[in-house]
Amino acid sequence: MYTIYKAIKDRIKAKISGIPTIGLYNNQFETEEQEESFPYPAVFLAFPDITYKSLGKLTSQGNTMITLYIGYESYKEPDATEGVIGEEGVFLLFEMINKILHGFHTKKFGALSLRKARTSAAWGNTYVLAIDYECTFQEDSATLKERMQQLELVCGAQFVPKFIE
Repeated sequence: MYTIYKAIKDRIKAKISGIPTIGLYNNQFETEEQEESFPYPAVFLAFPDITYKSLGKLTSQGNTMITLYIGYESYKEPDATEGVIGEEGVFLLFEMINKILHGFHTKKFGALSLRKARTSAAWGNTYVLAIDYECTFQEDSATLKERMQQLELVCGAQFVPKFIE
């Protein structure tokens, strides 16, 4: 899962300038008043459904849904003839993101397939669109030692050597 998360995050950063906030989803839009503030536009990733099928030898094939929540903030004034101007930015951002992610794959996971998109909600001047992608990946516990070493570097966590051998 981390590999997919990091690859998507890095791809968005590399291909689309002007998205200052990309992270893991935990209801940031719904709880914005309690959350630490973040600049818009924002993209948050969630993994709401992951299934695994054993391939033997401590290896599994995973299938996951990945939901991207795109938040776009607009303070443009309503136009009496055109309706509210500005909220279309979330749809344009969706099109840009889908262009770079649909079909995206690495050696670690298969092509991302667009499954569904929906306007999630709006909070004040923030418009949110949710996009669901699906992909398969191989979960290989042989990389556990490498992952734990990364965790030690990032978080300072330490593991008993026997556990990671």
